[in-house]
Amino acid sequence: MAKIPCVDGRDVAAVAVATLPTPGHFGKKYVVTGSEAISSRQGAAIIGAVVGKPVRGSVIRRRMR
Repeated sequence: MAKIPCVDGRDVAAVAVATLPTPGHFGKKYVVTGSEAISSRQGAAIIGAVVGKPVRGSVIRRRMR
C-alpha cells in the first residue's frame, strides 16, 4: 500500500506566515510535505483513535474513458 506525506492546514499557514511578509519569495514555489509518510490504513487508524470509533478507508476506482 502506498504511503503519502499528509499536510496539515496549519503547516501550510505556517509557511505562508513565514514567507509572505518576507522579501525574496515572490514567484517561487515551495513543496510542503508532512513530517511522516503514512498509508491510508494508518491514517484511518489515527482518525479512529482520535474520534474513539473504528474507521476504515475504501478504495475508489475511477473508470477510464
